[in-house]
Amino acid sequence: MTGEIPRLLPRMPPHSTGCSGASFETNAAYDFVGKDHCLLAAQAFLAGADPSSPEVSPLFADFRGLPPLLIHAGGRETLVDQIRAF
Repeated sequence: MTGEIPRLLPRMPPHSTGCSGASFETNAAYDFVGKDHCLLAAQAFLAGADPSSPEVSPLFADFRGLPPLLIHAGGRETLVDQIRAF
């Protein structure tokens, strides 16, 4: 990379690897990504790192200086509370 800010940066939803938010419980019946799956994936991804670290969780990162972000989320997704918090 040449030091330029990318115009498009595709990424999965900006969620916390700590799997927080009431929507994990309230939307569990509507989404195939449940809290158990999220915690299992987070454990493998984190490999012992702090789940609230901005290096591993964009929910806690500082995005000043980046172009505006467009994030889509369905109202019945288990991650919707984290996406709204972002």
